[in-house]
Amino acid sequence: MNSLQRRLLVGLLAAFALMWFWLSAVIYRSTQREVEELFDAEMAQTAATIAELAFGEAAARWPGSEPALKRFIYGHKYELHISFQIWHQSRLILHSRSAPLTPLAQELGFSDQLIEGRKWRVFSLWIPAEG
Repeated sequence: MNSLQRRLLVGLLAAFALMWFWLSAVIYRSTQREVEELFDAEMAQTAATIAELAFGEAAARWPGSEPALKRFIYGHKYELHISFQIWHQSRLILHSRSAPLTPLAQELGFSDQLIEGRKWRVFSLWIPAEG
């Protein structure tokens, strides 16, 4: 291999290595941001769930408090990607705003479901004492 070919090969390999490291850093940072957004959405949804539970308790204790409590529920843009439902004896008793009104889970544990034309990744658990 002559000197010109060697220099071209070394230059191309160096450029490829730099590009690979740069792309790795960009992909890592982007993935880290997405994971942080999903965790933030989970926290927002948990807070909304607690607010809904508190709202139900407050509405039972103090009639007329419903509109005031509903007004303070804050959402996150990724919340639409995370949903939950609580069923008791075939009756939907609590759900996130983004959840459909039909049952998400058809079986216990993890499953993939097609509901209202959308693909869902679902996790279901059952509390035997509560049915």
